[in-house]
Amino acid sequence: MNSSAHHRILVVEDDPVFLESMDALLTGAGYEVLACSSSTDSRLPQQISQADLIVLDLNLPGRNGLEVLQSIREDAETVDKPVLMLTAHDPMKYRLQGLALGADDYVLKPPNREELLLRVAGMLRRAGHATAEDHDSLIVVARPGGGRGFLDARDVAYVCSARNSCYVHTQSEQKLASKTIGDLAEQLGEKFVRVHRSYLVNPTKVRSARWLSSSAYVLEMDTAEETLIPVSRTYRSAVRSALGIAE
Repeated sequence: MNSSAHHRILVVEDDPVFLESMDALLTGAGYEVLACSSSTDSRLPQQISQADLIVLDLNLPGRNGLEVLQSIREDAETVDKPVLMLTAHDPMKYRLQGLALGADDYVLKPPNREELLLRVAGMLRRAGHATAEDHDSLIVVARPGGGRGFLDARDVAYVCSARNSCYVHTQSEQKLASKTIGDLAEQLGEKFVRVHRSYLVNPTKVRSARWLSSSAYVLEMDTAEETLIPVSRTYRSAVRSALGIAE
């Protein structure tokens, strides 16, 4: 996610091993990372002001994370900064305390790496820091319990049209997106290839391309169950070119 390089994320964490792993994860995702290992460090107020988002550990020596959060929310210059809390404690008890003080989201330690990156991207997007590439790479999908969630397009194998919506397929699951396949084709641009009027595929998720018969050309997708996507004659040449297959 190289377009995230201008986003500064401050990580306040006293565990040096965990702080190093967070630095590597966020830097690898294209973010500029500011790091602080103490809530009483004299540099912390300036780092908070410079950051676009703050990842704040709850269990800090000196002032704990809730006290730091309270000071962030009481300062007119930082009151709207997105804050993601990290906790290894009872999530409900501390979640309610943190939310009452103005935390934007919570992640239980140790966090799932992919979930953490999606939460960070979502918080930045809601705070108005999203770039065009951020929007292009996130697909809005329905959540099982209601509401909306997001899928990173890089995790999607293919998209299948379903009237005025689409089914978005990852390696192991299927999600419903409220956009038409034409809308998603426009959003995803060159990241996906149109192979049929009803299908878009992620070229990086194609295991093989082959003829089933003299007239049926298919793509085998990288999914848990064998999935063969038909390629229409109209798109066949463009698909083979996108996959680097000589005519």
